[in-house]
Amino acid sequence: MKNVIIADDFATQRNLIKMIVNSAGVDCIEAENGKEVIKLLNEHSVDGVITDLEMPEMDGYELTKSIRNNPLTKNLPILMITSVNEFEAKAKQAGVTEFIHKPFDNTDVIAAIERHITNKEGESFNVLLLDDDEMQTSVWEKSLDLPYFNFISTHSAREALHELRRSTVDAIITDYKMPDVDGMMFVRKIKSMDEFKHLPVLMVSEPDFHNEIDTSQRINKVFPTPFNSQNVKNELKKLLNV
Repeated sequence: MKNVIIADDFATQRNLIKMIVNSAGVDCIEAENGKEVIKLLNEHSVDGVITDLEMPEMDGYELTKSIRNNPLTKNLPILMITSVNEFEAKAKQAGVTEFIHKPFDNTDVIAAIERHITNKEGESFNVLLLDDDEMQTSVWEKSLDLPYFNFISTHSAREALHELRRSTVDAIITDYKMPDVDGMMFVRKIKSMDEFKHLPVLMVSEPDFHNEIDTSQRINKVFPTPFNSQNVKNELKKLLNV
């Protein structure tokens, strides 16, 4: 059974969240503040943390930073319950996975759990990113972040092929317009190789170049820039049966 830590300094709120979480088939460990969560994370293996933002001793923001700075917990899903919207940007930057806004109902909490905890099943997927612009692949990593996606950033077709040969890759996202070897040339190359031809490929392109893209090369989908990150996430999850 999956299990999570619930952190809130009010026992009635913890009991409410525990009831909802248990109804989703997830077990719970309770904590009154962030310091207790850190202690519990050293003692237990858990699948996620559901935390209030405002708590004594260590609040949800500081807790999130601490979890993300620990190599052993940095990928743990963190669901934050809050009614203080002005602190969301700061908490999101610290690494909160998703916010649950007060007042919430059971379905809000259960949906977040299903997205980030019960569907994870301990599985992770390596997604190769290819764009000649290093800043762009960094933006992709942040916007497509999910607990079970591991991103491998590359900035040339040669580098991408090297990573394909030395790493297990489950899917590829490539830019179309690149110098020297563009996205189409790269796709043709990997689709001609038996060990890589099965890999799903998503291509990102400015709309003006869509008519140049040969979708017969088994490109699964082309997304216009700037792409909608949720649409790309949904397509990846569909292709990888997440």
